[in-house]
Amino acid sequence: MKKIKKFIRKERKQVLKTVFVTLLVTSWLLAGWPPLLEFRVKNREFRIPSEIEEAKAAFGTPTARGSAVENSNDNSIVVTSLSGNIVVGRIAIVQCVSDNNDTANGATTFHSLADTDTHTWTRVYEETDSDGAADDGSTTSLWWTKVVTQIDTTDSITCTLGANKTDKTLAVFEVTVAAGFTVATEVGTPGHADSGTSLDGSISVTSRDYLFVGSFGAEGEDESKTKDADYTLIYSLVSTTSGLPAANVQSHLQYRIVTAASDTVSITTTDFTNGTHTLAGFYEVALSPTYTQNHYRWYVNPSSSENVTDPWSANAGIDLAEDTSLTPIPFANDPPGSTQQVRLRVNITVNTNTITANTKYFKLQFRTGTDSDCSTGSWTDVGAAAGAEAWVYTSETGVADDTTLTVAKLTGTDRLETYSRVKPANTPTATSAIGEDIEFDFHIVGGTAFADATRYLFRAVETTSDGSGTTALNTYTNCAIMNTEPGTANLMRHGNFFSGGSERGFYWAD
Repeated sequence: MKKIKKFIRKERKQVLKTVFVTLLVTSWLLAGWPPLLEFRVKNREFRIPSEIEEAKAAFGTPTARGSAVENSNDNSIVVTSLSGNIVVGRIAIVQCVSDNNDTANGATTFHSLADTDTHTWTRVYEETDSDGAADDGSTTSLWWTKVVTQIDTTDSITCTLGANKTDKTLAVFEVTVAAGFTVATEVGTPGHADSGTSLDGSISVTSRDYLFVGSFGAEGEDESKTKDADYTLIYSLVSTTSGLPAANVQSHLQYRIVTAASDTVSITTTDFTNGTHTLAGFYEVALSPTYTQNHYRWYVNPSSSENVTDPWSANAGIDLAEDTSLTPIPFANDPPGSTQQVRLRVNITVNTNTITANTKYFKLQFRTGTDSDCSTGSWTDVGAAAGAEAWVYTSETGVADDTTLTVAKLTGTDRLETYSRVKPANTPTATSAIGEDIEFDFHIVGGTAFADATRYLFRAVETTSDGSGTTALNTYTNCAIMNTEPGTANLMRHGNFFSGGSERGFYWAD
C-alpha cells in the first residue's frame, strides 16, 4: 500500500510539472519574447519564436506621396509630381512646417491648404513655438481630406502662409480606410522646447483603433533624427543645410497603427531650437448615407393590397408612365378629387454608405407651385388621416402600415421597403452595397385644405423615428407632380378651366 501511495505522489508531481512546462512554453510562444534564436537567410531575418506583431486597425499602410522643401522668400510651398495617384476614398494627410509669424507659443492659424481638385481640407492642429519675435521659431500644421476627386500625379497641393517666409517644408502621404468610412481626429498635448536633442508628444484618448501620427517641426537642419522604436518613419526633411540651423526649419513624420487609449512618441538625437512635437490620433467613423429621390409613379389604389397593379388612371387606355406628371388634360387622366385614394411609388438611391435595417425613416411632403424643383420652397408634411392639411394619409385600414412591399414597380429598385399610411415610413430591408435603390409606397388622399385645380409637388425626406424631424434628401432627380381635378368654380360654360388664376385648356372637350 505504501508503495502505491508513493507511486501516486510521484506521478502527480510529474503531471503538475508537465502542465507547468506546457503553460510556460505556450505563453512564451504567444508572447514572442524573449527570442531564443535569431538568424538571416538570403537577406531575410528569422527569429524563434516568431515576433508577435501588434494588432492593426482597419487602416491600410500609409504611403508617402511627395514632399517639398524651400529656402526662398515667398508665401507658399507646393508639392507637385506626386509618386502616385491618390484615388477616390483614400485619406490624404499633409504636414506643413514654416518659419513662425505668431510670436507666442501655442495654437495658431497661420497656414491654409488647397489642392488642384479643390478638396476641403481639415486642420488637425497648428502649433507655434517662438522666443517672442517673428521668424525666430517654427509653425507646424497637420491636415487631412477624404479624396472625392482623384488627386493625380500631375496635380498640386499647396500650403499658403499668412506672410512671406523663407524656410518651409511640405509632406504628403495617404492611407486607406474601409468603404463607407471617413476619419475623425484626437490631438494630444503638444511638446514644446526652445532647444534640445529630443522631444516627446503624448496623447490620452478613448480606447479604439488609431493611426497615430507623430508630427515634429522646429528650427534646425539636422538630418540624423531618430524615430520612436514603436513607430515607422514617413518623412524627415530640412528646408536647407546651409549652415544656419537657427534660421532653417526641419520636420519629421512617423506613424503607428494600434489599438490604444494613450501613447507617447519620441524623436531623439536631433539638434533643434523652438520646436513642437504633436501626437495626433486618426480613427475611422462611418459616413452618413446620402440620398437621391430617383423615380416615381402614380397608381390607382387597389382594394386591400400593398401591391399596386394599375398605373393612374383607372380609365381604360390611360396608364401614366414612370416619372410622368399627373396633368388635368386630357380629361381621361382623371385628375383626383378630394376623396380619391392615390398611391405614390418612390424610389431613393442610397449613396456614400449602406443602411442597416430599421434604422432610417422617411416621410412624404407636399407644396404647390408651377416649377418642378423638389429642393426649394416651403413644404408641408402629409398629415395624419382625416387631418386638416391639403393632403393626408388614408383612413383605410385594409393594409397594415409599414407592411413590407413584395413587388418592385420602379426602374432600378434593389430593395423593397414599406407601404406607408402613417408617418414615418420604416426601412425593414437593409442595403448591402452603396448605390442601391430602395422603394416606398405612400397611400394618400385629400384632406380638409384640399384645393381643386391645383398643381402639387411631392417629395420624400428623411425623418426621425417619430416622424418629427425633417432632412431634405441630398438630390431630387425627379419631383412627383400632380394636378387636382377642377371644381365647378373653376369651369366655364365652354369647358375651359382656371388653375392658379390662369386659363388651362378645355377640360370637357378632352
